[in-house]
Amino acid sequence: MDIKISDLLPDSGVTGLPGAADGDPKRVREAVMRKIKEENMNTKRRIRKPSRILLIVAAVAAVLSIAAIAYNSTLRDMTSGKEADSPYRAEPRDIITVLPQDSPTYKAFEEVNEFRREVQSQQPTGGVTQEEFEQIMADNERINQKYLEVAEKYGLKPQTESTEVRSVAELGATIHNGSLLPRDDPRAIVTFGNYTDIGTISYTGGFTLPGGGVADYGIQTATKGTMSTVGAAVYLDELEEWNHTTDDGTSVLLAIGERKSLLYVELEHCYVLAVLRTGSEGADVEIVTSEFDWNRGTHTAVTREDLEYFADNIGFAGIDAIAEAGQK
Repeated sequence: MDIKISDLLPDSGVTGLPGAADGDPKRVREAVMRKIKEENMNTKRRIRKPSRILLIVAAVAAVLSIAAIAYNSTLRDMTSGKEADSPYRAEPRDIITVLPQDSPTYKAFEEVNEFRREVQSQQPTGGVTQEEFEQIMADNERINQKYLEVAEKYGLKPQTESTEVRSVAELGATIHNGSLLPRDDPRAIVTFGNYTDIGTISYTGGFTLPGGGVADYGIQTATKGTMSTVGAAVYLDELEEWNHTTDDGTSVLLAIGERKSLLYVELEHCYVLAVLRTGSEGADVEIVTSEFDWNRGTHTAVTREDLEYFADNIGFAGIDAIAEAGQK
């Protein structure tokens, strides 16, 4: 079937792309990047509206081949230690991070986190005076400045802008098929997230299980060559892992446990990590216990098939295109 990019662009409010060639994925991708750069240069506001640029990406996702590397390792290979002891858990959880531990970005965040821990160790706890509060705010600015300094030291592009979103549509429908959101569940309405000027995405929402019920999830990305990372705290010993090839040909790593489930994939321009706040035995009560209406409801236990269904409905091409634009 011949696909014409010109047929996909009207919903984006774009009449055409400079130098685009219908049906040629490589040339279409190049044209998209030029158009996004054009949009960024013509935008003066610090916080930009997400719809126009991201809809351009969404419109061409259908004709772009997935540029997935998918060097899937095991979650154990991604472990970076244990979390601190907590009165809410009998045992500390394992911390996993998507960054290779020999990468410049990993080393950069190690420096920032060490500086942050040193600064925060000297801050008061509990009630604070106005003077102490002002000092804490000044400390936060010092930490932000350290982030920028370390990014420059390692040659990484830092994040300077973030735009909040309240629906998956505001992300250009690149996260997953919108029909997965349960219309009658409050968590389908009060969702939230953001995207940044370095092409990272953070989004929390819900999706309907094939057999009924709902599962909450959070999905985050880290763009390669930028000062960004994502991670999660899990009990590795309870997780069952396996590789799955999605309907669009992307190879992902999936894991299911009693309380929590995960998806991980390395694409050409970014890392993607999704955490489902429910596992084979149901909800992760440590996370979903809440007084907020959006966090109530049925948290059905998930199966391996449910996780594969979730993975099959993620738009990896669009996510990777957003990350590529953020690298520019």
